[in-house]
Amino acid sequence: MRNTKFFTVPYDVRNTVEMRYLRHKCGGIAAFGRWMALLSILYEQNGALDLDNEAMHKVVEAELELNAQKLDEFIEAASEIGWVDAQMWHSSRHVISEGVLDQLNYRKTMKKRGEKGNESRAS
Repeated sequence: MRNTKFFTVPYDVRNTVEMRYLRHKCGGIAAFGRWMALLSILYEQNGALDLDNEAMHKVVEAELELNAQKLDEFIEAASEIGWVDAQMWHSSRHVISEGVLDQLNYRKTMKKRGEKGNESRAS
């Protein structure tokens, strides 16, 4: 079985305007690592996190090595650059990444196509 627990990251993402903004607002190069960790969590959670849930908030705080206030500031900065859905964050404290959702949907579509292709060959 093929391992699909990965996501692609452009090698120059640390230099994009958005990442430089996040780094400037949220602690330098450590913000890059925190964003990668948050992306991993988002993929594990199917593209959405409910940070209104106290337990989930604590888990993400621990994973990103931030206190509650700093985590909220980090998510706010990510929403300011469009990497997190600002409306969902502000209205319900849900962290939603359209990019992650798009990739997960793409994978699901490709998997279904592959399964259909295998069915055709088996017939």
